Amino acid sequence: MSLIIDCDPGNGIPGANVDDALALCLAWSSPQLDLASVWTVFGNVSAAEGAQAAHRLAQTFGVSTPILTGCDAPLDTYVSRGAWRDKMETPRRAPDVERLWQGEEYPAQGESAQQDASDPCESAQEVAARLAHDVMSHVHGGPVTIAALGPLTDIGALIRFEPEAARHVAEIRMMGGCQGYGDLVDTNVAIDPLAASIVFASGIDLTVVPLDVTRTTQLSRERWEQVRQRAGDLPEQRERAEAIDAWLSPWIEYSTRTRPVDGMWVHDMVVIAQMLCPEVVEEEAGRFMLARDPRGKLLEACDGGSGEGTRGDEEFLTKPRQVNMVTAVDNDRLLTLWTNVVLGV
Repeated sequence: MSLIIDCDPGNGIPGANVDDALALCLAWSSPQLDLASVWTVFGNVSAAEGAQAAHRLAQTFGVSTPILTGCDAPLDTYVSRGAWRDKMETPRRAPDVERLWQGEEYPAQGESAQQDASDPCESAQEVAARLAHDVMSHVHGGPVTIAALGPLTDIGALIRFEPEAARHVAEIRMMGGCQGYGDLVDTNVAIDPLAASIVFASGIDLTVVPLDVTRTTQLSRERWEQVRQRAGDLPEQRERAEAIDAWLSPWIEYSTRTRPVDGMWVHDMVVIAQMLCPEVVEEEAGRFMLARDPRGKLLEACDGGSGEGTRGDEEFLTKPRQVNMVTAVDNDRLLTLWTNVVLGV
């Protein structure tokens, strides 16, 4: 099985989440996974910034995995990319946020060292053609699995514009959506509901790790410091732990200040951890659909379309379909897995 990770990593960028980076750390450290390539999509950061962040992380791990810059705007033209980017980039302009990342060098918006990078004027169809070429270069290793850790724009574009290549994608494991109509709106789905609806309607096997489950995870400052100290006692692990700490510690501090969690949630890491050790999660099969309500686009559990349990003001974007959904996470086992695989402690 060849694995492609499609993500929006923000390691080293002030105010940008680093859960994608933790997932990449796990994938690059595991001999069980054949990480064939990494795609970056707009979300936490621009697609070009994400590519730079992935390159920086690849250097830490001494790997040469191809990194392709994907779509930098939603397929859904009703979603304002400008408004979203302004919302995501506002934190980095605050002096108190920048101070947390003091000493970290991070790429300017739009900068990219990636040769196979998207041009600002590149269409989603052109991006899809590049990504399709990448998929086809991996099919000799068997069916392709995509771990979708950001908005689903790249994958939606691939399915829409390059269906021949998309047929070689055996499964998609995504972090996104919510199980119900609470106060949570997952941005990976809400930022591009059209792309999400294309993915859900594709018929490709789908495993969903929803936001209301990943928000039960927690990496605290105390636990990270314990891990860092143990790694510091091992010369071969000390350098890697310090490189990770340079971007992880600022985010843990910022997350603690701005979110209702002591430390940070490790959303995207759950997707990769489940592939390595299914026992870290509980999952079940169910019929799900995408629905839009007045506050955003959510993943909604359904009973086959009868409408039971819904509020009556939804607009359904897809028909109910069968998916595997993660319903719970063993946080301690999850963090222990990451620590053992990535740092050997």
